[in-house]
Formats: sequence, C-alpha cells, structure tokens
Amino acid sequence: MNTHSLWKICSLTIALALLSAVTLASAGAPAPKPAQVAAAAPPNAVKPAPLSMINLPKDIGALPGPLGDKHFAGEMEQDFETVLAMVDYSAPAGAPRAVQVALRLAEPMLGAMPDGVKQHLEDAVGTPAGFSKMRSTALNVTFNLILYPALFLIFAVELLGDPLFSQATRGWIALGVLIATIEAAWRLREGILHSRPASEVIYRGCWYGLALAPLGQMLARSPKRRAVNRKVAFDGFRVDLHDEKLERDRRYGTVYTVAEYSNAYLVRLEMPRKLPQSSLKRLWNLPDEMPDYDYSITLENDVLVINAGVRGESLRRLAYVSSSFPADFQTRIEFARPVSAFKHRMRDKVLEVIVLAGQPGELRAAA
Repeated sequence: MNTHSLWKICSLTIALALLSAVTLASAGAPAPKPAQVAAAAPPNAVKPAPLSMINLPKDIGALPGPLGDKHFAGEMEQDFETVLAMVDYSAPAGAPRAVQVALRLAEPMLGAMPDGVKQHLEDAVGTPAGFSKMRSTALNVTFNLILYPALFLIFAVELLGDPLFSQATRGWIALGVLIATIEAAWRLREGILHSRPASEVIYRGCWYGLALAPLGQMLARSPKRRAVNRKVAFDGFRVDLHDEKLERDRRYGTVYTVAEYSNAYLVRLEMPRKLPQSSLKRLWNLPDEMPDYDYSITLENDVLVINAGVRGESLRRLAYVSSSFPADFQTRIEFARPVSAFKHRMRDKVLEVIVLAGQPGELRAAA
C-alpha cells in the first residue's frame, strides 16, 4: 500500500469520527419549546365593572326624604298664617299726585339723565304712571329728533346768515336728524343693535343729561320702593338634550318674586324639582324627582340671605359631573326699607318668606 492510499484512509476515518460526534451532540440537546400562544378570552366573558359601579355612594338606595319644620335665629315664633294676617296689602306710599303729574310732563327732558339716576327716580316715585325710565328715554329720543335740527337751523340762520327756507338750511336740518338718530342708536344699542328684550336694555342719557343728574338725585331722595321683581332667564330656543331653562335657573336660586306692601315684603323662591339628565343618573337608577334641598335663612342689615344645597353623597357626586347643577346656591335679596323680622314656610318646593318692615312695635300696631 502506497503513501497516497494510506492518507485517503486516514482522512476518511477522521471525517467519520467528526460526523459521529456531531450526531451524538444533537441527539443529547433538549428540543426547543414551541411558541406560547396567548389564550383567547371566551366570547361570553364578564367585563370588569366601571369604577362608578364599584365605588357606589353609601346612600344610593335611600335618597334623602322630606325635610321637617325648621326654625332660624331672628324668626318669629308665631305660625305662618298668623304672621300673614299681619300684612297690610295696601301699596306703599309713593310720590304725591301733583309731583307725579309734574314728573310726567318733564319726562322728555328728564329722560336725558343717566340710567342709574332715572332708576332711582322711578323707585322713589313708586309707580310707572308717575315716572318711567323706559318711557322718559323714548320721549327724550323723540325730543332730540326735534331739538338737534332746531339748534342747527338757528346756527345756520343767525350765525351763517343762510335764508330760513333755503337749500343750505335743509342740509343743516338733515344733519341734526342724522346726529340725533346715531345718538339714539348708541344709547339704546342693546335693543337696536343686539335685539335684546326691553328688560336687558340700558337706558343711557345724552350729553346735556349730566347737568340734570343732580336734580334727579334730589328728587329721588325719598324712600325707594321695590316693585314686584321676578328673575327668570329668557326662555327661548330649547332642545331635548337639555333641561328647560326655568328648571336650570331654579338650581342657581334665581327664580323668585318679591312683592312689596305697606308693612311687609313677600318673597317666594322656587326650589329645583327635577334631577338633571346624565349617564351617571341612569347608571345609578336615580329617580327624576329632586329630593328636598336643605336650606337656611338669615336676615341682617336689611338683606335676606337664603343658602340651599342638595343632601346626600349621591346627589353631590351627581352635581359634580352634571352641567348646570351646582350642589349649593345662595340668594341675596336687599330691601329698600328697614326690616326687623321674618317668618317662612316650605310648601310644594316653594320657599315663602314674609319679611316685616319697620320696628316690631309698628308691626303690632298695624296688625
């Protein structure tokens, strides 16, 4: 056997040995694990409950019931009907008849005064028949439509020497009418430019009304009378997605009336009556009727203060997530005359308060 053959046999032997070693190593190694497949949830699996159902209010099944009788500091001990019998339903004394006639005749000029002065004068007179800031402003606007052209006409004839009936004087008259019209539109811009109702218009004065303001303040120094006043928002366009505006205003304590009589004021405040619509209300299965509000009444410095709020954890949490639903509100009513005592009652979600004017001795004499 030659050397070349011997070398081939050795190479083949080594190759077979290496192949055997690799085969044995592969057989001894652990087999790779199959990839783990995420287990799919069954189709009818129960989803976790929302947080609003897990953390339920403690009073979800027992909402607050009706309120009992309440009594506050400074309130009269007699029952409501007895105090109501003490009220003299005659109108409070206003300005004398002669003064009312004089003011009515002077309205075209007095309407030039600022809005605040005209409001004080109207309150002091006590009746719109004697003086009205709305009517006086309208009369003053009409008066200026005559006054301004007349002033320009006098200027053209006396100072410029224009003939009375000429083309030049016609231009001055037209200029006066134009200025009076622009001034009227600016004074009553809420109603003319923004189409707001008459109750929201500011009845401003004109330039010469500043000289008349001290006279108006002097005439308005007599005791002011507060007319019947009802604060209700303008109930215009509405949709089913929102509560009616009257109910929303009740939640802010702005739906009330104040009637003034000879020796007392009668206040009627409407409390909320419906729970606002919300997903949380449906989730907790709350009723539509609003439970009675808790409230307190104070009378101090001729101001009646009514604080009211919802009761219970569930209603407060509902108020936190609902629009136009404050948990508490405060209503302040200031009286023009001194007041001394009050008596209240709650009936059919309407808070009625009798506020007696004058000193207690005067009230007993009137009764």
